[in-house]
This record gives sequence, C-alpha cells and structure tokens, in this order.
Amino acid sequence: MVSGRTVVVVTILAVLWIIATPSVARPNDPDAGGEDGPDGHGAPWVPEKVAHLFEPYLLRRDLTLIHDEFDLDKDQAIIVEMALLDYQLEFAEACEATREQFSDMRPTVPGQAERRSRRRELAGQLRAIRAEIRALRQQTRDGEAVDSRVMRSLRQRVEEIRVEIDAVRPPPLGSAERRRLEQRFSALAGEWGRTNDALAATFLTELRLVLSETQAESWPAFERALRRSRTLNRGELAGESVDLFIVLDSLGVGEEERRSLEELVHVYAVELDGALRARNEYLSRERQSFADATTVGDVDRAVSLLEPELKLRVAVRTVNDRYVDAIAERLGRDWPELAAKFVRAYHRRADPSIYRRTRVQQAFQAAKEFEVLADESRSAIVALEAEYRAEEDPTNARLVQVTREYEPLRKIQGLRRRLARANGEETPRPQDPIRRAFEARVKMGEVYRQRLEALLTPHEIARLPLSRARMLERFDTDGDGKLGEEERQASRETLRAERGGDGG
Repeated sequence: MVSGRTVVVVTILAVLWIIATPSVARPNDPDAGGEDGPDGHGAPWVPEKVAHLFEPYLLRRDLTLIHDEFDLDKDQAIIVEMALLDYQLEFAEACEATREQFSDMRPTVPGQAERRSRRRELAGQLRAIRAEIRALRQQTRDGEAVDSRVMRSLRQRVEEIRVEIDAVRPPPLGSAERRRLEQRFSALAGEWGRTNDALAATFLTELRLVLSETQAESWPAFERALRRSRTLNRGELAGESVDLFIVLDSLGVGEEERRSLEELVHVYAVELDGALRARNEYLSRERQSFADATTVGDVDRAVSLLEPELKLRVAVRTVNDRYVDAIAERLGRDWPELAAKFVRAYHRRADPSIYRRTRVQQAFQAAKEFEVLADESRSAIVALEAEYRAEEDPTNARLVQVTREYEPLRKIQGLRRRLARANGEETPRPQDPIRRAFEARVKMGEVYRQRLEALLTPHEIARLPLSRARMLERFDTDGDGKLGEEERQASRETLRAERGGDGG
C-alpha cells in the first residue's frame, strides 16, 4: 500500500534531517530542499516528507466511498465503521511506536540547546535585515537604487551572520557513521511499510466479508477507486498524479455528458489501474534494493533500479495523456467548449509550471484595466494580446512535449549527480532541454512586454507587474544575477505592500 520509493527517499532524507538540523527552517519552501538546504549548505528541510511516510492508507472520509460503492445497509454500516475505527486505533499505536524509534536515532550533539538558541537569534537578525531592506525600498521611487553604501553595509552584516551560522551548525558525522544511520533508517522504514500494508489489508479483508454476493461484484471498482485515491498522487513525473475523474468533477459535468463518457471513463479506470498496480508493485518490491544502493553510493546499481521505475511511471502518465485526448475528442463532438475547458483543466494540474499565469499575461491584464486609456491604445493592446496568445499556445505545447521527452532523463542525471556528490565527486551540470525551452518562452514574453510598453506612457509602465528582467534588476541586492530566498521574500512583501496588501 505504501509507495516503495517514497519510503526510500523519505528515509534517506529523514537521515539528513536528523543529522543536519537546518539552521533556518522554512516549511513549504520549494527551494529549501534537495541540493540546497534552508541555509544554502545542502541540509534539506524534510519534516513534511517524513510526515508523509506516516499517512494511513484508509481515512474516515473513505466511508463515503464505501457507502457509495456498496450501498451498505444500517447493520453493515455499523460493522464497517467499527472496523475502520479499529484500524485507525491500531495504525495510531503502530505509528507512534515507529515514530519513537525514528526519534531515538537522532544523534546527540554537545551544546545542542545552545546551538539551537543561537540559530534562532541569527534567524531573527536576518529577518530584521530583510525588514530594513524592505523599508529602504519603499522609501525610493521605482527604478531608483538604494544607496550603495547602505547596501554594502547590509550585505556585510548578512555575510557575518552566515559565517556564524556555519560556526553553530552541528559537527558533521563521519561517512561510516552516516551510512550506518542510513541503513538503520532504511530497515526501519521497510519494516514500517510492511506493518502499514498489513493493517490496511486486515481492514479490507473484514470489509469484504461483510458484503453480500451482489455487493461484492463492485469490489474491483472499489479497489480501483481506492488505489487511485491513495497512490496516484505519489507520482514524480508531470501528469503522472492527475486523476481524470477529479478533473471532470471540477468542471461540473452534467448527467448527459457523463452518460456519453460512461464507457470511455470505465476503460480509462481499468487501464490506469493496471499501470498503477505495476508501478506500485515495483516500488514495493525494489524499495529496499534502491535504499541499499543509494546508501552505499552504488551509482550504477541505483540507476539500474531507477530506469525501470521511470518506465512504469511514464506508463501511468501515458494512460492519462492518451485518455485526455480521447475524452476531449468525445466531448468535442457535442460540447466543444467543454472539451477545451477539460484539456486546459488537465494541463493546469499536470503541467502547472507551464500553464500558470505568466508575468506577460499579468501585464496585459493590468494594462487593459487602466482607467484612463485611449480607445485606440486599448484596441491595440487587445490585438497585441491576441497575437501573444496565438504564439504562446504552440510554445506551451512544445514545452509539454519537451518535458514529456526529457523529464525521465533529467531524473536519472539528478540521481547520478546527487550520489556523486555524496561520494565526494563533483560532476558538471548537464545540458537541460527543459530549462532551455522555458528560457525561450521567457525571451518570447519579453519581446511582447516591450511591444506592450511601447503602447503605454511611462506612468502606466510603472504600474505594470514587474517583468523577470526588472524583478531581477530591482531586487537582486547582492548583484549575483539571481534572486536568493531573502531577496525573493523581500520582493513578495514589497510588492504586496505596494498593492495595498492584497498580494504581489
């Protein structure tokens, strides 16, 4: 029931969390894990990932799914609810025992309390500097830079804090002790996964015994729905975690449309379940082998295990992509607008980094909403926006194609680089066609941004959302050509304040 490689990856990350104790923790920060941790030294923030390891396979809300699928009578409903309650109690007890075992593995560090207290103080100082920078920004007009001497002084203070952060970090473990700890974590995670699976299997067995022969005919459909609900969202590739049933529900599809899709979505559910089961079974079977390979730094062995996993993940995603086209084709015969909405809704879930609103789209929207705007200017802006969208649609389609083609290779390259670094080796970052495709879209957007600005007055241009280039120019306080976390946070808060506190 528990996704295999999720357990493995969570386990290894949990080791790093316990032995690293990051100095400035930032939950929900997408840039705070992986290669660069909260303090920029490779100590990932992972408590949420560790918490995912302890999610139950069955939740109380699944009673609704059970009732809907089997149409339980009152006596059956009471028995099933009691069985689910028993499952939840046993799960909680086993979960707590396992959590305690994980906690017992945390190495003790001399002066740990003092180090933690000092790290909190340093984090407070960094926040104060950010607030000071924001205040300085608000005191300057758009396009003007803060006094360079003041900024140099602030950068020097930040650097002094960074030096002290390094000094109060806990001492690193030796490679032998680190790997021993990883092995203990891996073994415990594997044991917990088997326990979790056994608890869920016991409940499902009891549920099936309660059903009549007629009700039991719906068991395959129930299993498919439960498996989608619990494991589909553990995908790692774009489109792998999307449930087309949820996409259709989000559109409020009517009864007539649903009847027209009934046979098609049934076949989709069966095919998706076959791909999902194959993926889940492989992950469960090979999770320990993958953990062992990554723990000892065996790059070739780890890659040989990841490659078939990625093929199985691609198979899940391919089912989704294929049936998006099939459902859209069927809807398009009678409801073309609904078909287009369905495809857009799918891609917003499957490819959010591609289909989220761009800065250029925001700029067009802002320009159209200016109160004082000549009719000819407004017409020209609308026409230019239509031209931009006509070029953006095939650009996004190309981005989806490139992502589908190169994302598995990117995963393998990332694994090789991570293990190489763990072995003390430095490897160059390979060429990334996905990144290049995104950069090409940004350049295309900048061209339209410049054409839009040519239609506006300087005052109107100043009121537009910042472009990527201008965002960098305005908030890149340390001049390194990119926005670090502190600079990003400062930009968000400054823009929010400039817009009256309603979001940047």
